[in-house]
Amino acid sequence: MTLYLLWTYQFPSGRPCQGNIVQHYLSRHHSVAFGLQSFIRVHAVTTASTAASLRYLWKDYPSRNSIARLVMLLTVFIGCPKAAPDTLHTNLECLNLTPVSSEQIARVLLSPFVDEYSPILRYARIHCGIGDDMFSSFLADVAVRCLVVSSKVLFRYLCIRRCLTRVLCPGKDAALLV
Repeated sequence: MTLYLLWTYQFPSGRPCQGNIVQHYLSRHHSVAFGLQSFIRVHAVTTASTAASLRYLWKDYPSRNSIARLVMLLTVFIGCPKAAPDTLHTNLECLNLTPVSSEQIARVLLSPFVDEYSPILRYARIHCGIGDDMFSSFLADVAVRCLVVSSKVLFRYLCIRRCLTRVLCPGKDAALLV
């Protein structure tokens, strides 16, 4: 909603805004982070056109705000649902969003807009330093935090299934069930 208003702003007299609309927006709100934060709860963050506009804004006006950074992480991970970890890492590097911490990965997984978990979990294993010894505890932690997010039933099921497979079948290789 905010970005749409940003590109269609008109003066009260009805004449279109002349000049740089982004600079006008910044002069009114003092930071792009304020506008990016509003996308954390809006489904529009999942559309390609919105993600492209947000990336454009981020490249010109990066922010240290953690919520704005999370929105940008969501645009990368949602925008490439079947991407390889190296492709995701390249996209994140282009936006200067690296390094990504395990806490940030957990927050991305907790987003109600994330449907594909496999690429995110593969990325976490390779680029976030979550090894095999820490991976089960990481999944358990995210599964517990998913209890308050009603749309994360499938992710909780996958986490519990993975943990139970390791406990009940220690001789078998419990591959990542995603």
